[in-house]
Amino acid sequence: MNLCLANLPSPSGNELLTWLECAVALLGIAVLLKTFLAKIPQPFQVTGETRMATHEELEALRKDFDRFSATITRQHQELEESLETISHQISQAGEERAIAIHKRLNDVSQSVSNLDGYIRGRFEKK
Repeated sequence: MNLCLANLPSPSGNELLTWLECAVALLGIAVLLKTFLAKIPQPFQVTGETRMATHEELEALRKDFDRFSATITRQHQELEESLETISHQISQAGEERAIAIHKRLNDVSQSVSNLDGYIRGRFEKK
């Protein structure tokens, strides 16, 4: 199993961000659905009589709907802020890795140049 995982290419920062955004979106939708489905009352049993809603009941439903809408809007804003923060952190980490790689490459290039000069100096003396 470890050999199979070792052969997989590592995802780039953008691919990781895309998967992370999808996962956060799916989790957010799942939480909202769970919250919404938990509040749905069981269906009424059909009887011979009809029932009309009163103004108070309609107003209560409007308030519940507005409260639910405000909750969705707030959670959406929180998710957007979280994704922006994560995106910035991923970009920053990528830049830091690139700087470290370039520094290491420059060090290796300098070492090779020093070794080349040393080898040329030894062969030119003979």
